[in-house]
Amino acid sequence: GGHLAAMEATYKEKIDGEGVDEIDSIDFIPNAQILCYPVILGYENEFAHKGSYTKLLGEENLSFAAKIDPSANVSEATPQAFIWHTAEDNNVNVINSYEYAKALRLNNVPVEMHIFPHGKHGLGIIRAPEHVRQWTGLLINWFKEIDWIL
Repeated sequence: GGHLAAMEATYKEKIDGEGVDEIDSIDFIPNAQILCYPVILGYENEFAHKGSYTKLLGEENLSFAAKIDPSANVSEATPQAFIWHTAEDNNVNVINSYEYAKALRLNNVPVEMHIFPHGKHGLGIIRAPEHVRQWTGLLINWFKEIDWIL
């Protein structure tokens, strides 16, 4: 989910089938992005989550992986981001979030990021350690910061 959300926020290449109906006249780039322990780095990167790319693209299309690496597609037009991750995530390395935040910053895109020391991948709210559950309150504060709620 995190990879698809980041890809939606950064991928700007023309897609086969565009321009065939009315919906294509609407800009699909979101106003902001909220990423929880996202897969970001491209397939060739040592910290990439290769299984995600294989499932998304299929073995026969892995050569396309570099084109959908969100960290490589960040631009000044990329929407602001809220990111959280846990340092001990053994499924998706936290380096993914660090590198994406770095790419955002280098392109002057506002980013708020929280790295919690403990917790595995896929925590959400229910299974998260108490300390990690505060991400929801931090997100609400971020909504206030960007004037989405009062």
